[in-house]
Amino acid sequence: MPNNKGQSRKLLPKYSGPYIVKKVSDHDRYVIEDPQGSMRSQKKYEGVTSIDKMKPFNIDVSSESEEDLDPNETDL
Repeated sequence: MPNNKGQSRKLLPKYSGPYIVKKVSDHDRYVIEDPQGSMRSQKKYEGVTSIDKMKPFNIDVSSESEEDLDPNETDL
């Protein structure tokens, strides 16, 4: 890990991403890339990684406002 002067490693993000799986290769290897419109640098990132280095990305949908909900919809 690079020497981040003035920053504790504990406070740095544990993971980077999200990425899109572009291709599945042999031996559980995946070609991943930045999502469209989300470039972390001037060049688009593309790399190969193994499944044990990947984590699922889940979107939190519980942050919907009350305006987004249908008033005629009821929970059972």
